[in-house]
Amino acid sequence: SGANIQFSANVTPTNAGTGVEWSSSNSNIGTINASGLFAPLSAGVVTINGTSSLNQSVTSSLIVTVLGIEVTNVALQASSTLLN
Repeated sequence: SGANIQFSANVTPTNAGTGVEWSSSNSNIGTINASGLFAPLSAGVVTINGTSSLNQSVTSSLIVTVLGIEVTNVALQASSTLLN
């Protein structure tokens, strides 16, 4: 998988509390935990939503494009080899 990304939210007014509930529109492409840490899983486009814990009608979203997964190793194994 690729590098994780930390999301944060600014809730206003400041006396409205700071609780945000995070969600991903497609957990096959990427997931986000309760702390706002996004983990990309596969290439694609996913919407990340942040919703106020106190007022579910207050929400914001961000579209994230995951370009691909970094290849770190390729291993070849031959069951047989014929050389002339």
